[in-house]
Amino acid sequence: MHIAVNVRHYLKGRIGGQENYLQAILRGLARRGQKLTIFAQPSQFQAVREMVGAPVEVWAVPEEGRAMLQAIGGGGFDLLFCPLHTLEPLDPPIPSAVMIPDLQHEFFPAYFDDRALQWRCRNYEPSARNASVVLTCSEFSKRTIVERYGVAAEKVVVCGHGVDVEFLAQPAGGGPPAEAMALPAEYLYFPAFYWPHKNHANAFQALKLLHERGHGELHLVCTGGGDWAPAQALVEGMGLSRRVKLLGRVEGSVVPELYRRSRGLLFPTLFEGFGIPVLEAMQLGVPVVTSRGGAAEEVAGGCAVLVEAGDPAAIANGVESVLADVGLRRRLTEAGRARAGLFSWDRAVDRTLEALQRVAAVGYRGPAQIEVTEWPVISVVICGEEAAASVRRQDYPHVEMLCGVEGCSGALVNVLRDGDEWLPGAAAMVAQAWRRSPRAGVIYGLARRGDGVVGRVPYVYEDLNYGPVWAGAAAFYGRAAFEGAGWLLGEGGGLVEGPPLPYGRGSTTDSRTGSRTGAGRGALDELRLALRVARGHAVVGLTECLAVWGHDFSLHDEGLEQVRDEAIELILEQFEYVPLEWIDGRAVLRLAGGTGAMSGRWPSLLRGLAVNRGRRQRYWHDWRQGGASR
Repeated sequence: MHIAVNVRHYLKGRIGGQENYLQAILRGLARRGQKLTIFAQPSQFQAVREMVGAPVEVWAVPEEGRAMLQAIGGGGFDLLFCPLHTLEPLDPPIPSAVMIPDLQHEFFPAYFDDRALQWRCRNYEPSARNASVVLTCSEFSKRTIVERYGVAAEKVVVCGHGVDVEFLAQPAGGGPPAEAMALPAEYLYFPAFYWPHKNHANAFQALKLLHERGHGELHLVCTGGGDWAPAQALVEGMGLSRRVKLLGRVEGSVVPELYRRSRGLLFPTLFEGFGIPVLEAMQLGVPVVTSRGGAAEEVAGGCAVLVEAGDPAAIANGVESVLADVGLRRRLTEAGRARAGLFSWDRAVDRTLEALQRVAAVGYRGPAQIEVTEWPVISVVICGEEAAASVRRQDYPHVEMLCGVEGCSGALVNVLRDGDEWLPGAAAMVAQAWRRSPRAGVIYGLARRGDGVVGRVPYVYEDLNYGPVWAGAAAFYGRAAFEGAGWLLGEGGGLVEGPPLPYGRGSTTDSRTGSRTGAGRGALDELRLALRVARGHAVVGLTECLAVWGHDFSLHDEGLEQVRDEAIELILEQFEYVPLEWIDGRAVLRLAGGTGAMSGRWPSLLRGLAVNRGRRQRYWHDWRQGGASR
């Protein structure tokens, strides 16, 4: 097979245990005769080639989402493989596979900054739903993907993990690197990035309790990436600076010796998709103390002391049992080695390749999508009689029409202003799509405007800065997303705060010229709403035309320059890049039903370079090409 591999999010040394997975799987696929073309950031080209360890083509990931679609569709590939959490693009034109190791953000959203959480919420669920096959690393992760995202169980394949070659070799002594670390005589080993879910704070507290119980010579040695300054401050505040050794990142060749010299692995993680340290320790015959429940317990398979990760006293009790009971240590060592023999990277690669070949085969049909049984109520805020009449003509019974801000109880919310209309069958099509994707932030289709069609399918978030992807009349927002975007629902369900309804308020008509003042503000409101919803929620695009878009933003409106200027500020804030279409005003004129540009070629160059200070090379390229064709 010729496989396109998208590793756009790969940054050497910054993705935790996933780096081991990525190297093992890509090397394994290459050694099994698969042709790989890898899409990566240019700064990572050399690291990617070294990681694969075999001749491969490495292409630069296009900065625009639709360019990635075109590269995959026209590259002669049999399959798209996305091994780093999300499917990109979300609607590939060829069979696809995505590796989703865990859904930590669904359980511990507070552990992510806003940008990372929004990215996960926007991409994980549609990735799982759209991919031909979902790969994961444990039965625990498979179960959560099936339960949270409604994906058919037979679509999710557990491939497992293995240990690196350093853990399979016979011990040859620590050597200078290990000796230089000045390791204490008695210590527990805790290898993990300093991330909140790794639970270092409770591990430190457990160590303090052990000291109070008479284990004063016991230390804790921690390794891994991340910012360890907060950990150092925490350790000092607890009076443990002489008993906790924070080594940070260390060479992989030294890690097995750190395990072997320890009294045991302490791994009280709050959440894991797999738990590689548990497998590594068992492979080396090192006793394991780890968390009860989840993937760590699954990997241990009865060969570890299990503790409640949220209880420092329970963690201390587990450690104490390993320190005090020689027979227990011996049983854990023997059983752990046998358990570790069930895992290997060769098995993981074989299972991965089998899944990829199956979905890439000609005529393959995947499992049916799981649907919720209930039909949603669609609440529509109506600002005109033609709009109301088009809703009454629908063949879908669960629609409530609202005139303004009175009660809104629907799972989906749509706004129709004067001149907008639903096309026949629109409500039923949207309701069916919602049953397949009930957590979507917005379900949208195309809209007619005059002789043209407004909207783009498939949806690519990275291209939202090239102009609105959907028209307001054809956008059906999930209630929670609508509320979260600032279009608030009050106690009675009414729309009571936030920006004005799109295209519905604030315009006045000049009796002499017929031009409208302020109507273009609605275009900005619609773009702002689209960005707020799409950056933190899954989006479902339908290829059908759902509505007639009759908003009154026209070429005769006053304030087009102001609309463009405010749009540029909005897009720059969200995407850190404003394309030529907005700089020269073509996007604004398209919204108004026109063509052409608002400013000349040379002024657009100067302004674009000034606006895109950090992306001037990209803008220069776009300007020379005349802007993206979208």
